[in-house]
Amino acid sequence: MADPFSITTGVVGIVVPALHATRLLLDDLRKISDAPSTVEALREDVAFVEATLESLKAVGQPQWTALGATVAEQLEHAIVSCTTSCTKFRADLQRWTRHSTGCDISWRDRAGLGFFRESQIKAMSEQLQKYRATLNLVISTATLHSSIRGKRVTEELKAAITDKEKNITDSITSTDQQLTTVDTRLQQLHPAEGRGQTTSGMVDEDEAGMRRVIGEEQAILRVLLALLEGLKLKTQEEAKKMAEEERKQSMHVTFGNNNSDFQLGANSGSISGFTFGGRGV
Repeated sequence: MADPFSITTGVVGIVVPALHATRLLLDDLRKISDAPSTVEALREDVAFVEATLESLKAVGQPQWTALGATVAEQLEHAIVSCTTSCTKFRADLQRWTRHSTGCDISWRDRAGLGFFRESQIKAMSEQLQKYRATLNLVISTATLHSSIRGKRVTEELKAAITDKEKNITDSITSTDQQLTTVDTRLQQLHPAEGRGQTTSGMVDEDEAGMRRVIGEEQAILRVLLALLEGLKLKTQEEAKKMAEEERKQSMHVTFGNNNSDFQLGANSGSISGFTFGGRGV
């Protein structure tokens, strides 16, 4: 069994660089004045991811212990994947705005962001939205699993576990569907050979960049899917433990202060209808 402290340290150690990469990207996006709607939407998605990572960083050792080492390791893979995507996208953004100075975006860069790079920006937004939703599910599941440890099984707790498993299952379904869509989009993209330049004078690199961004989205969706499957398995295990604990509770008999000799139970009322040596009681 993995050391709970090492699990917590491992997750936090991965979250810190993820926060750094996210904030750098967010700072660059905020520098773009009068940004196209797709850039504004991406800026909002990055800000949400930053807030979610902060929440993840605040999760304590009991919560990570409740989820276990396997889920924590899968989570670390997901965080690293997102960190890499944010770092690469920031490099793309800096290249796309290389003709601009400060917060003033040149017409050439604005056209590129608003038209030529629109699909790549939307793909990044979709990736971050799914990433944030999965992290929030991890946080809420960890909190739930930790909160029910050692508590008496109640209908409320049973319902909470059932609802959580349904939420995870729904997320698995939507992630799988999104992955299928991404797979199809990636297959439809082919290397643009001999296309030269676009009418704006830009080298036609948008298809290559699009393939890379969608490829990254495909990779992180697979990582998130594995994380969700692990989360579901852990929740099912918790449900089984709860059922076993409930069974033990139903078999438990209390005899008051008399805990010795043969006993059938405790009866605080009168007993009648019995005969002892011809004498009725």
